[in-house]
This record gives sequence, C-alpha cells and structure tokens, in this order.
Amino acid sequence: MERYFRDEFIGYDLTASQRELVTQLEAFLKNDAEHVFILKGYAATGKELILKGLENYLHKIERGISLATPTNKSASCLDKMMDGYVSTIHSMIYEYMETKEPEDGQPREASKFIYKLRNNLDSIDHVYVIGESSLLNDEISDCKYLCYGTGKLLEDLMSFIDPNATGCRRKVIFIGDDTQMAPVTLSVSPALTPSYFKAMYGDAFPVRIFQLTDVVEKQLKNLILKNAVAIRHAIEKDRHNRLVFERDASTMIELDKSQFLPTYLKAYQAVEDNKPIIVASMNETAKLYNAQIREQLFPGKTSVQPGDWIMFTKNVWIEDYRAFNGEFAKVLAVKGSENKYINFAGRSRELRFRYVDIEITNRYDEKKKLSCTLFENLLDASGSVLQDDDWLEDFTNRFYIHEVHAQYGYATTVHKAQGGLWNTVFFDTKFYQNIKTKAGFKWLYTGLSLAKDRLYFTNWTDMGSKLLGTMSSLSNNSFSNTNNVTWSQGSSIESHARPTVSSIAILDIEGSTAYREYVQEVSEELAIALSQLNIQIVKINNMSYRIRYTFRRGNSDASLDALYNGKQIITSVENHRNQGDDENLANEIQAIMDRLVE
Repeated sequence: MERYFRDEFIGYDLTASQRELVTQLEAFLKNDAEHVFILKGYAATGKELILKGLENYLHKIERGISLATPTNKSASCLDKMMDGYVSTIHSMIYEYMETKEPEDGQPREASKFIYKLRNNLDSIDHVYVIGESSLLNDEISDCKYLCYGTGKLLEDLMSFIDPNATGCRRKVIFIGDDTQMAPVTLSVSPALTPSYFKAMYGDAFPVRIFQLTDVVEKQLKNLILKNAVAIRHAIEKDRHNRLVFERDASTMIELDKSQFLPTYLKAYQAVEDNKPIIVASMNETAKLYNAQIREQLFPGKTSVQPGDWIMFTKNVWIEDYRAFNGEFAKVLAVKGSENKYINFAGRSRELRFRYVDIEITNRYDEKKKLSCTLFENLLDASGSVLQDDDWLEDFTNRFYIHEVHAQYGYATTVHKAQGGLWNTVFFDTKFYQNIKTKAGFKWLYTGLSLAKDRLYFTNWTDMGSKLLGTMSSLSNNSFSNTNNVTWSQGSSIESHARPTVSSIAILDIEGSTAYREYVQEVSEELAIALSQLNIQIVKINNMSYRIRYTFRRGNSDASLDALYNGKQIITSVENHRNQGDDENLANEIQAIMDRLVE
C-alpha cells in the first residue's frame, strides 16, 4: 500500500500554509528532476511539526534521511526535537586527511589540519535536511590552522550531494528563517536564496521555494513569540520606527537596569544545568557583564575558579569527547598552571595555561568529567574590560594553540548565541548602531528567538505610539471590553475580539500603498483605544501627510487631524473644529491622540 506524506498529519489542525507546504513537499519528493527545496519558516509558524512528520514519513517508506545544521549549538537544539541524530554539516561531509607541518622557521603552532570532502556513500535517493540554514555561510573560511575542503561550506555541501550526477535523485531541504541575521559579512543567507543555486547550476536548475507565514495561534500565548511576530511584520513592511513590546509577569519581563544583574544571578543559581544567558550587541558589553557577575560569584578572584561557567569558542577534542564551539561546561577544580613567554607585536607576551577539571552535559543530558588545559589569556579577556588583550585576536588568528579556547559563559553577543535555544534569556536590547533599521530589527528578532520559556529584557524604549498597552487608565473597562462597539461599516465586534484593519473604512485614499497601510495601522490602534470610551471612528480621510478623523459618541461629533511625515511618523495632532463639533469631546480625544506623537 502506497504511503502519503499528508497522512502523517491526520488529526492535526494545520494552518493553510502548513497544508500547502505538505502538498509542496510531497510533490518535491516525488519529482526526480528536483533537488533543492528552500523552506522559509518564521517564528510561530509551526515548521517543527512538518519537519517531524517528514522524518517519520521517510523512515516509514525506508528512504534515507540525514539531519544537519551549520553549528553544534543549532544541532543540539534540533536533536532534542527529532528521533534521528542531528550532526553538524562539517562532520557530515568532511573527513580528516592530513596535518601540514609548519615551514622551516615557523613554530609548531603554525601546523595546519586538512579535512577533505568525504566520498558520499548515501543512497542515490537520500534526503538531506539542513536546519538553521540562515547561518550557512559560503564565503571562503579562514584556513589558518583548520582547512575544510574548498573553504566554502555551502558549495562543498552541494558538491557532496552532487545533484548533477547521472541518475541522482538526492534531495536537500534548506530550512531557515530569513528574518534572522544573515551570516556575518553577508546581507542575505545564500542557502535561502534561489539565485545562488541558479548561479551554480544554471538558470534551468529548478529550485522550489516556500514561505511558511501563517501563525499557529496557540503559539502566540507565548509573548516572546508574539513579539517576534510583531518584529517580523514590521520588517516585512519596511517600517522600523514603530514597535511596542507586549509584557507580562511570567514570559516577557521588562527589568530596570538596576534589577537586571541581581535577577540574572538569582536565576543562574536556581538551576544546575541549562543556565540562563545574557546576550548583548557588543563584545565589550558581554565582557563587562561577565566581569560583574564573576565579582558577585567570586569576590576578589580574577582568575578561573571552581564553579565557573565557561563556553568553548572553538571545536576541540578533550580526552575522548569532542567539545564544540558554543558548548558549555562547569569548572570543577582548578589545578596547576604553566606560563610561556613569546615575542609578539613588538614586545614580550606571557601565555598562560591553566589545568582544570570540568563537567560537561552532553546533548543526551549525560554528564562527563574531563581534564583539560585552558588557554587562560582568552578566558580572562572575556571577563575583563582591560585594553591589554587586543593582541590576542591577532595572535590566535596567526598561530594554532592546542589548548582549550573558552570564554566565561555568563554573557555573550547575539551573533555568537545565534542558533542556540535557552529556557531563560536575559536580553540587553541596547544596539551598537541605530536600532530603527532593518539590521536593528533583525538583531532584535534574533535575540528574542534565543529564548524558549522566559525572556527578561532591559534598556528598551517602545518606539512610536504608546497607546496600546497603556490605555487602561482611560477607562475602568479592560481592553477586551469591546462588546457591541459598532464601526463605520455597521459591523459589530464580538466580545474579547480586537478590531482588525478590515474593521475600519479608509475613505478617499491618496498617496502610496505604503502610506495606506500606515494609516490603517494607526487607525486600528486609535480605534482600539477609543472603544473603551464608547467613541467610534466614523470617517477617515487620508490627505497629503495628514489623516483627518471624524469621531462620534452618542450625538456628539469631533474632527481632528494627525499629521505625519515621509518617515511615517506622527508629528502633531490638530483640532479641525468643524461647525457643530463638541469641543469637550475634541479635547478628550486630543489628549489620547497626543500619545501617537513621536
């Protein structure tokens, strides 16, 4: 009996886009001429359910599947959701070939480890699923001491799959969220860009692409996801000057700066594993947090201590365990040390190495106790704001240090944390550039995506109007109390239903479509607020950089203008004063509309 992919979802209430995705994937899997499927899935759109169904389906029809991601952090996260093992792309496609010894006169540390592309022994119809593909880079990687294939990871992956081989029916499905940040130095994620594959294989090479957009409503009960969706909508509309975070006391929690570190320390000490993490935009900020936290945990101790929490910053073998970049460990014991002196960058430098015992919890929640040697200069630099460590980056770029590279694991940057998932995240939202940009919003979105259950945030100021979420003082009624509010079309809004864009009649529209969308958003926000006072909008006239509203409560009318500029920012509110208007009503509404002004 033939099995169908769609049967994996019998009994599930899929969204419309999930149902279409199932249809598209089923057609893709059956079409031998297609090899590449790009699945873009935003936060809260339910791509994990479809991926789990795909894994089950391929196992049932006995078709091979490999699951991989660009980093170990992301592999560990995906591994917890899937039945099969999730590897990194590097471990899936490369194998060790040789060690290239240093040339005459160079130190031992200048050795290079060469990894070549494996021979692909997978079946001719194997399916490769690549998660977190927004992180997948295709720029030539640094080959100072670890050299992988051509140095271009995505190109090597496609060479490994070899879709142009005679009789090849292999498939690769790239899954990613292009609202997240692209790889460093790139403006887009190449694995999520069809033109990349067209450039490699020709314009006739088929690339199927699908965007999973419909939000799974039950996921919006989590305010972290709900706010991430709001950021995504703002990016889609290219509007980066209006963003109001929804808060609560359990999931999306705003903290005053003075509360941030004490709350983190309490959360850190409350759990043994899966410690919370602080993320920020700059290395200097993360260093400062690490230093402040360590001063609280180990007063007066600047060197590594038993109980310290560290994060590996480079893949390394420790005894029989391969520790990955981004993995965490607890220091159990600090033993002896060794110092070496070298001449570098015009002066004598001290290289410090510390012998420690550590405990690692692997992806299967198994604890392993290991002994290793830490490159202490790097570790100390991650918990210090001293400026005498600038030489370290250049030194480690030029020479291979066999000892373990790690930083303190209390705080890091959003870029370094990307691809990971923590139960609890502390987010310092101060951006190193202008936050009111596409890059700034992508950074915010990525930061929110790191948190699963709880996100504490600080240094945040809502952008744009403060109407939503602050209007409870205007009325004793709650926001959801919109029973029998009648809008200009005569439609009635159900109890507990938030008015939608379609509930508002936009009359005599002039200007661009973008401005029309902006007027709709502002008007919806205003309508929700005024509904508490039994005030309805009966007419909206969008003129040149001016929205003229006519309001009504009972038998009283008022007319006011909201003036906005080319950046779609409300700059002022004016009372239009039509003959017969109720001045008291106009003043009451203006006090509310003034909150729209930025």
